[in-house]
Amino acid sequence: MTQKNRFECCEEEHISFAEVFARDEDASEEEFALDANVAQIVVLRERDEKEWKSGSTEENQEESHVHHHTSPSDNHGIILSNTHLFWNYRTPYIRLRQLLHIFDQCLALQTKYPNYQIILCGDLNFTPDTPEFKLFFGYEWTEKDWDMVVKSADNKERRLQWLKKYIFERKLPRVESVYQDYRKYFPYTGKDEESVENTTLWEDDHPVFTVWANYHGTLDYILMVYPPEEEEETEGNGTTIVQPNDSDKLHQPHKPWLKNVGFLKLEEDTELGEGIPNDVIPSDHLMIMGAFEKIR
Repeated sequence: MTQKNRFECCEEEHISFAEVFARDEDASEEEFALDANVAQIVVLRERDEKEWKSGSTEENQEESHVHHHTSPSDNHGIILSNTHLFWNYRTPYIRLRQLLHIFDQCLALQTKYPNYQIILCGDLNFTPDTPEFKLFFGYEWTEKDWDMVVKSADNKERRLQWLKKYIFERKLPRVESVYQDYRKYFPYTGKDEESVENTTLWEDDHPVFTVWANYHGTLDYILMVYPPEEEEETEGNGTTIVQPNDSDKLHQPHKPWLKNVGFLKLEEDTELGEGIPNDVIPSDHLMIMGAFEKIR
């Protein structure tokens, strides 16, 4: 029996950002050339214990097929996305557009599968001191952050208008990172100058690096994504009325059914030598992993 039997793939989607931006009349030549930037989204239904323990006989496959066509709102599962965003640190606007597109696609799927937890993972190519990170983790943008994002875009004024409209009118999804408290448990004790600087620049407790090569820094994340929060208005009699955001009108109420209960400890720089990949670690990125537990 394998964990593969635990879930059934209900839907999958492949995203090519080159194709996404090709539909945008304002896209720059650089955005048209994003052939290497892709994302995958799969919708995984959790089978009940009897179903996944029964194996994969023809009879059980037929039973699974019948169960698959029950209402998605009666099931629990995961909307899982993996991506590799644009690498150039001078172009945060492109990464924001890419990430917001993935969030939109996942949240749209969650309207069909309201009891499914969205998890996004991958090489997002931004560090915890960048505008991209700050935007989704609740840190206010400074004038420098706005300038950095807009400066990197063609058609600056139109792109600034688009971004402000998205942020202030549509509202952003809520994001939690599996590794956001990492250094509370494993403080950085190394002497690498770049990593020491990261501990002072970053306002949170992510690892100081997930990449250890010519560059040292954190680019890889596992994110739990939730719909935008509903806004509350209070009437004169003190009664609180919940007003959904425009982006929430399509969303059924989401009740989390998973919680993050742990993560994989990463190698220290003293264990990595001059850099990776090496004979033990086949990539210049360290492996990250989260542990999750059902809460209902």
